[in-house]
Amino acid sequence: MSNPTVKYARNGALASLGLYFVVTMVVLAVSFGYERGRIGASPADASMSFYQQLSQSIPVLLASKKKTG
Repeated sequence: MSNPTVKYARNGALASLGLYFVVTMVVLAVSFGYERGRIGASPADASMSFYQQLSQSIPVLLASKKKTG
């Protein structure tokens, strides 16, 4: 491999690692913020996972949009 090819590969690898690190930190920050917000929730709400709450709230939101429209 020539010298510019090595630099190009190295810079691409470093850029992909940096992008992975940034995305991972954002996902971790959001997930920790979500768990911290649930501390004050009632026990019934705290026992439900995020996806269970989401799957219950989406049909309600869609139904409310249909009624007002």
